[in-house]
Amino acid sequence: MPRVALTAAQKRAQRTADGNTALLKALRRNKAEEDLKWDEVAGRLGVAPSTLQRWRQRPEIIPLCGLRVIVETIGMSKEDWLKVGGFRP
Repeated sequence: MPRVALTAAQKRAQRTADGNTALLKALRRNKAEEDLKWDEVAGRLGVAPSTLQRWRQRPEIIPLCGLRVIVETIGMSKEDWLKVGGFRP
């Protein structure tokens, strides 16, 4: 089957989804390090446990405000966050 090149919009969407997935992995690591339950993580993020569950199932739907809270909660630097999002200075 021939390979089809992605459009610029599709590439941006893929990078966004990859960045969100990386942040979610960092959140999982932070949860494990601090020995928390997902309900406690949701409380720290200021969201309902059901919202966090949806974010875990579909990282591409995490809104920007949610991403900021995740970054603050896990203590990620702004530079690392930009790298996760695909920004290269």
